[in-house]
Order: sequence, then structure tokens, then C-alpha cells
Amino acid sequence: MSLRHRVRLLPLAAEASWWLGVTWLLVDLFPGHLYLRLLPPKRTPLPYEAPDSLRPDPRVHKIANVVKFISKRLPVRSVCIHRGIAVDRMLRSRGIQRVMHYGVLRENGALKAHVWITSAGFGIIGTHEAAPYTEVAQFVEVPQSSLSVFLTATGIEQTDPGE
Repeated sequence: MSLRHRVRLLPLAAEASWWLGVTWLLVDLFPGHLYLRLLPPKRTPLPYEAPDSLRPDPRVHKIANVVKFISKRLPVRSVCIHRGIAVDRMLRSRGIQRVMHYGVLRENGALKAHVWITSAGFGIIGTHEAAPYTEVAQFVEVPQSSLSVFLTATGIEQTDPGE
């Protein structure tokens, strides 16, 4: 990788370091309810299947690769949940559609969990390790305008939460 290319990735690497550090602090050091208060998922759980014609935004793989690279070099623990949340937040800030998946696996009597991210139906981060896990939740952030169109199309009345 050329020096020029590395320099261009510095802002992305700094952002990845920030999100991995924040996620580590909130997930590993603080109680779960604090994580939910400070970094709420803000997702509407919906079944999601992307059309085959879609391709992920070209930035998603660059972001995932930078997060993987940085996560191996930080002095703190970084597992799937840290990397998944970091990628999710970085994609969210760029307005890129993505799905966060949660899965579980019972191994030797212990329950293990895994997080992975997909975009446009393609695996972005954590998908290679996801095969043995049973998916228990899929979270998609639905833009308010898309939700309004969906509710109108299905005949569901939309109410104002302030009423």
C-alpha cells in the first residue's frame, strides 16, 4: 500500500479508532442500560431482503477493512460486537443502508453470541464466523420517509407520537 493511500485512510482510521474505543468503554466497562441510553440502537426490527440487483456502496468494504485493521492494533479487547457497532455507526453517519444481525450458539452448555453486518444482502463484517449461529434478531434502520410510504401502502394509519 502506497504512502499516499495510507495518508488518505487516516481520517477513516481515526473514526474507526473512536468508535471502537467508545464501544469498548460502553460495552465492557459500563452496565448495559448505560450503553442503551448513550448509544441507542434506533432501529426498527423488520425482516429485510435486498433485491439481487443491488450492490453495496463501495465505501462499506473500505470501512469494514479499516475497522478490522484498527481493531487488531488497539490496546483493548475488540470482538464482533465492538467491530459491528463501529461499522454500523460509520455506515449510519454516511447514510448507507445496512442490517445488524444478532445470533446465538450453544457450545458445551454455554451460550455464545455473535454480531455481523450486511449491506444490500452482502456480508460486510463478521459474516464468515456467523454460519454456526442461529440468527435471533435482524435490525434495519428504516428512514422515516420510507416508513411513511410503507405504512400508507399497507393501509396502516400513522399516528404522531406527540399526541
